[in-house]
Amino acid sequence: MIDVAKERQLLRERFQQEAEWRQEKTTEYPKDERNLVAAKRYDRLAATVVDVPDELIHAYAEWFENEGEVELEHELLKRVFSLAPGCWHT
Repeated sequence: MIDVAKERQLLRERFQQEAEWRQEKTTEYPKDERNLVAAKRYDRLAATVVDVPDELIHAYAEWFENEGEVELEHELLKRVFSLAPGCWHT
């Protein structure tokens, strides 16, 4: 059985880790604004995980139960960002 609260926390942590990594890249590549934009978006996602319906968290957890799906997760997140670039205020 999927623990939705635990999965929600794991998703929040995942977004926070991605935000931190992107923030580090802003120092490494200061002229490339994409990392700062992405870091802010991941911060916003981490802050709003609490608003995601339980059913969606449950579906997310089921979808990514297999460890080998990490690359697919990255692709899906890229699509989320590219489909709605104005959704998150930077």
